[in-house]
Amino acid sequence: MPLYLNLANLIVQKKSIVNKYQGGLSAFLKDSNWGNIEFDSQDDELLLFAAMNSDEFDFDFFEKAGFVGHEDYFVLTRYASEEKLPDWLQQNNVFLWHSDCPPNQVKLVEKYCKASTDVFFEKQLYLLINSKSIERI
Repeated sequence: MPLYLNLANLIVQKKSIVNKYQGGLSAFLKDSNWGNIEFDSQDDELLLFAAMNSDEFDFDFFEKAGFVGHEDYFVLTRYASEEKLPDWLQQNNVFLWHSDCPPNQVKLVEKYCKASTDVFFEKQLYLLINSKSIERI
C-alpha cells in the first residue's frame, strides 16, 4: 500500500530485512528504533523512517547491518524529486510505493491527490491505505 511522503524518508525493503538482518523483521524493528517518530510507517513491502532532514537517519546502523543503498534502502526527500529512484520504488510527490504494490491501491492514492488540501487533511488521507480508506473520501 502506498505510504505518505514526509520531508525526509528512509525507505527499506522488508524482503532485504528478512534476508539480511539477523533475527528478521522483529529484531530489526527493535534494534533500529523504528516507530519512535510518529510518522514512521510500513506496508507489506516497505518500512519507512520519517524525519525532518535526511541527516537525522542513522546510516551507520544500516551499513553495519549489511544494507546497500539503492538496493536495500533509499533516502527520498519530498522536494528532491529529481533523484533517480531504484527500480523497486515509485512515487508521485505525495505518496511512495513498492513496485509490487497492487494497482488498485495506487489508483486510490491518485484519487486522494486530486482532493483539496482541506479534504486531504480533514479526512486524514495521509494515513495508511486500507479497506476503510475508500469510505473516507
